[in-house]
Amino acid sequence: MAPAARAVSLLAVAALILGGCSDEERTGVGRAVAPEPGGTLTIAVADGIDTLDPLRVSNRSERLASRQIYEPLRTWQTGPFGNTKRRPGIARSFRANP
Repeated sequence: MAPAARAVSLLAVAALILGGCSDEERTGVGRAVAPEPGGTLTIAVADGIDTLDPLRVSNRSERLASRQIYEPLRTWQTGPFGNTKRRPGIARSFRANP
């Protein structure tokens, strides 16, 4: 490596290192802020949401939005290799009525 190129690269590294050392208060990224009541939660979804009726959902985004509002009594949990289990939702237990 030529001496001029080596000097330029050393100056660039020094500028990067010294640029990170400052006494200024940093705001924004990396700072935890206490949540405030109210506000809006925005979630990115792949498809448009036309209905929140859980019986009329037609895509995954509508299903996600409707599940935030309506929780089923029981639900299916799909695992790897086709392993599917019934899991409780709102209902903790149930029994058949003869």
